[in-house]
Amino acid sequence: MLSTSALGFGTTMLASASLNSLFVTYYLEMFTAVANVSSTWFFAAQIVFMIWNMVNDPLFGWLSDRGSCFSSTAAGGSSSDGGKEGARTRRLRAIRGGGWLWALAFMCVWWTPGASRPTATGFYCIAVLCFYDGMLSFVEVNHSALLAEIGASDAQRAEANMYAAVCAAVGSASTFFSHLYWDGRDLRKFRLFCLAVAAVAVLCFEFTARALVGSGNGSGESAVSSTSEDETACGSAAVLAVERLSDDVKGQCSSVGGGEVSSAAVLNARVDPGSDVGHLRRRGEPSAPGGVRSRSSSKSNLELVLPTAVSPFTARPLTFVGFLAQMAMSPNFRLFSILNLLQVFDCTFEKNFFGLFLAHYAGKAALSPHAQGLVISIAFVLPWAATVVVTPLVKRIGVYATVERLLRLRVVISLLGLGLALWTGNISWIYLLVNRVTSELVCRLMPLVKCDLVDEDAVTHDRQGSLSAAVVGSAELVGKAGQSLAPMLGFALFTLTPGEGGGAFGSSSSSSRDFGGGSGVAAGSGGAQDSTTTMVLAALIAGIPLAVVCVQRFVWSRYTLHGDHLKSIKSAVASRRALLRASALV
Repeated sequence: MLSTSALGFGTTMLASASLNSLFVTYYLEMFTAVANVSSTWFFAAQIVFMIWNMVNDPLFGWLSDRGSCFSSTAAGGSSSDGGKEGARTRRLRAIRGGGWLWALAFMCVWWTPGASRPTATGFYCIAVLCFYDGMLSFVEVNHSALLAEIGASDAQRAEANMYAAVCAAVGSASTFFSHLYWDGRDLRKFRLFCLAVAAVAVLCFEFTARALVGSGNGSGESAVSSTSEDETACGSAAVLAVERLSDDVKGQCSSVGGGEVSSAAVLNARVDPGSDVGHLRRRGEPSAPGGVRSRSSSKSNLELVLPTAVSPFTARPLTFVGFLAQMAMSPNFRLFSILNLLQVFDCTFEKNFFGLFLAHYAGKAALSPHAQGLVISIAFVLPWAATVVVTPLVKRIGVYATVERLLRLRVVISLLGLGLALWTGNISWIYLLVNRVTSELVCRLMPLVKCDLVDEDAVTHDRQGSLSAAVVGSAELVGKAGQSLAPMLGFALFTLTPGEGGGAFGSSSSSSRDFGGGSGVAAGSGGAQDSTTTMVLAALIAGIPLAVVCVQRFVWSRYTLHGDHLKSIKSAVASRRALLRASALV
């Protein structure tokens, strides 16, 4: 990727990280402690949020790919381009427009009705959660689709993912400064800080839209910048297309006569709508109904018939429900959905309650509140830095093997953490940090796995046009439920934890976030209470991650989109892209 394109792709992640890091750090405390949302409204909001969160990703992805409201013509492109520039344009329009609305939703989180109006506060909580997640999904689904369309190789995508990680690490730095302004009793300074973060995020979205708008076609390849370059580009595309044709197609060279395909032959190619493979034939033979003859002329005896680069919906209408049914038939898609559900649950659980766990163990480790804030901020930045570190490994051994090694590492870390939580609390906060970083690192590699699913879907269902956003969105159909299940489970378990006022959230002095063993506990019952608290916390911080990662390893071992199977998929995708690129130049 060119440096400008790489930076343009990454700046969206800078904006995303700066907004979402603040959101996941403070929204639970904002609604439960500041806005005083009741437990009934809290669970109601999470259930509604879960349903909306599951549906909006595939829905927005589908609309982006179908995209009449984001068509290239509407975006300023001509309708005569055959839709080749439309996919890229739709993605960028979605990122720009959705980015503005995402920033607005982010600001709405920090203004709530008064605590004296519980019903209004409850409804507001539901509306804000849905608004925020809707815009987040709208932007990130389109951004992930761009990653899938950058190229077919792991190396290209891993590099783009690395640039995004670098920018996201910078964006996560917003949490470093947020602790200087957060005060649940007076939010004025914090709101001004959030307003500044939202403004920077909007500028990042705008930069992405401007930097990538002319950097390539809808397939993520380099665009032909001038007419004078058409001959050279066409010759290169023809050579590449023929080199990657199937053996049956290559055999036509000798059977038809001539043995070679020149660039002139490509300039004279007929494009058959609906054709999914390229083939050779003598000039003058009839084309399929609706074939389009090139405007160029040639004396070559051979013609290279290439597939069209039109949307599949013109030839094979496909409904949203029908598309989801197709995806559900894929074994790898089903396995990934289970893996992703567990991963999203684990990441969300640790994000939402990391501060609570840290505060409990920080007292024993003598960590000051300022040091705790620093650890929380580091926990947001390190996963992105770790993504950069493992990128060379991904390029060398692939995504599947990298994720497999990380899951094994997480089993070991969780076992060690279980022992630390049960027998000592002095250094358990170190486990919390390491476990959170490794868990988030697995999350950071999930976009690359989704890209492989996009490739498999394109080959399996013979997609002629881009459905990258729809595939990426449908991959989150099940996984996003984890974002609601995690806080609901944590909230329920915390109420069972012994403490002052009946649970972690019950104490009026919950700002200290201490689980049990408070100064008000009678000496006679303190030992038993501390023991119970230790067991519950051990189950929360290490037992749950251990159970999650063990199931993940079982699921991942049955995932087949790797090795020779993945190589065949990549080869087919590369061949199709080469043919479509040559077709685009005809």
